[in-house]
Amino acid sequence: MIIVKIPFSEGSLNKNKGTELAPNKLTKSKNQIKIIKNNTDLTYRNIEQAKGDLFIGGDHSITYPLFKSFSKKHKNPGLIILDAHPDAEVYTKTPTHEDFVRKLIDEKFLKQQNLTYIGLRNISKNEKQFLKKITWFKSKDKFEKIKQYLEKINLSCDALYLSIDTDVLDSKYYTATGYPEPKGLTPNQLFKLLKYIKTLKIKKIDIVEYNPTLDKNKEINLIKKIIKILHYSK
Repeated sequence: MIIVKIPFSEGSLNKNKGTELAPNKLTKSKNQIKIIKNNTDLTYRNIEQAKGDLFIGGDHSITYPLFKSFSKKHKNPGLIILDAHPDAEVYTKTPTHEDFVRKLIDEKFLKQQNLTYIGLRNISKNEKQFLKKITWFKSKDKFEKIKQYLEKINLSCDALYLSIDTDVLDSKYYTATGYPEPKGLTPNQLFKLLKYIKTLKIKKIDIVEYNPTLDKNKEINLIKKIIKILHYSK
């Protein structure tokens, strides 16, 4: 497995500074994307050209260029997002961590029926409208229910991309992120889910929104365990 670092937080609209420090805390990989300071569009182009299997961010906007590249290599790609938030606000020209999902769909890099969210619990008015045509699950939904749906997605898509926003975890267990939310997945629920998801047609993964500057309780160990679970040899 090729692990690539993306030390980038400018897609967070200056709301989650510190996530750019996460990659060097989480992995010793020497593979790193070149970040162009104060030029998000150019940085996205560099990210889009990156080759790898597991990408460590950084803020969640990195999924936009990564999936854009992924969609060009597969006929019917799917996107599974583990997140407390839909990241589907109304966007401007340059996508951010608040709106990149809506932009991917509008630009036809992703079909609505190929998008699945797991763990949503903080949804804006704009996003409620967006989600009416999207399949999504709350943290309290049963594992078997989620599993049955993902089995269908695995059959219908020729390749799957997994994006993990660490705030999918319940804030009772994890606050090392700019947007901790209660009523999320427990660590054990997340680990169980990931062990199943990695058996699907997962071809590319990102892990985002861990902020070392907010880590007061060595919650980095939770994220390192996620990486360990997902790590595999190609």
